[in-house]
Amino acid sequence: MPTSTIPGDIIIEDTLTVDTTLVFSTGSITDTGGSISFGDENLSTTGTAAATKFLGPEVKTDTTTPTDLTITTGAAKTLMLATPVYKDINLGGAILSPAPGLAPGQDEYKDSTGADTGIATYAIAVGEAVDGSFELQHDYAEGTNLAFHVHWQGIAAPGGGTDNLQWQLTYTLARDGVALAAATQIVKEIAFTTQYAFARSDFAAIVGTNFKIGDQFLFRLERIAASSDEYGGEALLATCGVHYQVDTLGSRSIITK
Repeated sequence: MPTSTIPGDIIIEDTLTVDTTLVFSTGSITDTGGSISFGDENLSTTGTAAATKFLGPEVKTDTTTPTDLTITTGAAKTLMLATPVYKDINLGGAILSPAPGLAPGQDEYKDSTGADTGIATYAIAVGEAVDGSFELQHDYAEGTNLAFHVHWQGIAAPGGGTDNLQWQLTYTLARDGVALAAATQIVKEIAFTTQYAFARSDFAAIVGTNFKIGDQFLFRLERIAASSDEYGGEALLATCGVHYQVDTLGSRSIITK
């Protein structure tokens, strides 16, 4: 492949099509309204390549000597996702607190044959509850919704082939220097059909319009009576928590996004 060494600047007013390798030692390319097409060729510079937007699908740092990808942002700036992704704050059922007066017992998870696994957790019947809390993480996209969910196992066979189980979530958010708001309750009921199977109960979205990083999510998770065909077994709690949107790797300061 031929190589062209560029000693100075190139100014593009229309279109530059490159069928060679451009090597810049001192100059630069300035696009004043045109476009640059490289096809399968390469742009190599010992200086800085500046652009307001990169449209390529991939950034590689292993084509010659493998290196780390280092991104340096300006003061009080950070890497930000225009399209947020999701992460999970999940709390193990065994570390939650039994609710006063509503404390559940414990039982072991069962394998597919019904044998004890030797791993125990709270076994929650109707009218029993656990309490917990967590902090909204510093990668949280402030103002977006939270999706609370519960993972649990049913170790008793459904009585009628398909039974129902309902959870009630009571929650509020605490913020430093602010009086605590009244709690809100939401419920979620799902059908349970298979003994020893694990299930996930997904609550409707918790509107997070005013939520910020560092907010303390305080909650009680209680099993309440289903609307019909109550599941007679206990629900062995695995984990519970929220799915949340992420738009940065962290926060710009310790306490502010």
